[in-house]
Amino acid sequence: MALKINENLTIALHEIERGQLNFDFTTVFDQLTNGSDKRFPEAIRVEAKVEKTDKDYIIRIEVVTTAHLICDRCGEIFNKKIAEKITVLSSLKKYNWDNGENGEVKILHPHSQVISITQEILDLLLLSIPPKVLCKQDCRGLCSKCGANLNKITCKCQNNSTDPRWNKLKNITLDD
Repeated sequence: MALKINENLTIALHEIERGQLNFDFTTVFDQLTNGSDKRFPEAIRVEAKVEKTDKDYIIRIEVVTTAHLICDRCGEIFNKKIAEKITVLSSLKKYNWDNGENGEVKILHPHSQVISITQEILDLLLLSIPPKVLCKQDCRGLCSKCGANLNKITCKCQNNSTDPRWNKLKNITLDD
């Protein structure tokens, strides 16, 4: 089923009867593709499976796209395939948190007509980028002297020099 996309990605509650409904769509978030931050330049494919039980809506979201990133070690620009999943529980009923119920539930207004999944998709995309971005696991980075990309060339810099303050430590022997 095609979902009509606007800036706020929503799922109409009247379309969901008891059971499950699948939504597949593609979108582009302007705030992530334009300007100085172009991390997700391609269309983002979103698959949402919505299951209704009583007054609860269980939404399983899968996001697939390509991220445009810069390696933290060597500075090379590269593309990384992103495929992430999240499950969101939205409910029309109030939960009593004092009775031991815990977890995260998105409480809907009793007269809600739609469930917005925009923020969940944005969060999932942004959290899919690791804190340390590497073009490959064994990235060698840049030479600290000449700045050469050590993944591409072997520089001729001598890396033997040590700080003279550490020279006395060379004479230490550890006896068992």
